[in-house]
Amino acid sequence: MDQGSEKTVKLQLLNEKGVQYYIKLSPEDAARANDDIMFATKLLNMHLAQQKECKLTSILAEDENDSIFKWSHEATLLLVEEYRLQEKHFTSGKMTHKKIWSNIATALSVKGYPVTGPQCLSKYNGMKRTYKSIKDHNAK
Repeated sequence: MDQGSEKTVKLQLLNEKGVQYYIKLSPEDAARANDDIMFATKLLNMHLAQQKECKLTSILAEDENDSIFKWSHEATLLLVEEYRLQEKHFTSGKMTHKKIWSNIATALSVKGYPVTGPQCLSKYNGMKRTYKSIKDHNAK
């Protein structure tokens, strides 16, 4: 049976707090929900779970789009260069580290690498960790 041609009925359901929800159902399911409170409750819970899942998926997709940046070799070299230029600010105490990383991120963004301050900090710390690990391994 083609669902696009099926007749649907808009059914109003209320949760325990009195919030109204409208669900599109087949006439048979709508009639059953009117007669069977357990069935209506199950429909409402399924509808709410589906809405919650859709919102969560949307939020995750937004977060992924905002936070994923694949560091190319050129972007990494630029990060190191910008860090070198800003290095004196880290020890001067006149600027917060957050602001310095934000400045570094802005410099990279201007040159076509859309990153944030925390992403730059994370990448730099990862490179330092890798360097120390290799150095320790070679010293054995």
